[in-house]
Amino acid sequence: MRCIDTSFLIESERDEELRRLLNRETFVVPAMAAAEFLVGLRLVKNERVRQRGQSFYDDHIRPFVFSFDEAQAQHLASLIAGQRKRGKTIKPYDAAIAAAALELNCPLLAGDSDFDDVEGLEVIKIKTT
Repeated sequence: MRCIDTSFLIESERDEELRRLLNRETFVVPAMAAAEFLVGLRLVKNERVRQRGQSFYDDHIRPFVFSFDEAQAQHLASLIAGQRKRGKTIKPYDAAIAAAALELNCPLLAGDSDFDDVEGLEVIKIKTT
């Protein structure tokens, strides 16, 4: 099983090959990755693009959203405290997504460097456009 970051979701909506990967892999979407994707959709001004993104979410993401729970809250607190002690920062959505992957003990598919400094997290980088 793999966890999916928002950067992968965005690229999957645009890239048919990545979308096919979603159909072949066993994966979960942390609730905060889903929320971050949905926030982005709500900010899109082009109605056609927004509707296409919502359809992608409904068909390919929604069934795999994994709810944020107390165990993830524990990981989130440890992760943020650990980052601060090391003089590092992490954005709130990214911290919650990393906490979900750590709790589930699964690698995270991501298309950016937001998780490079998270100790103990296996990140599988995907090529983004």
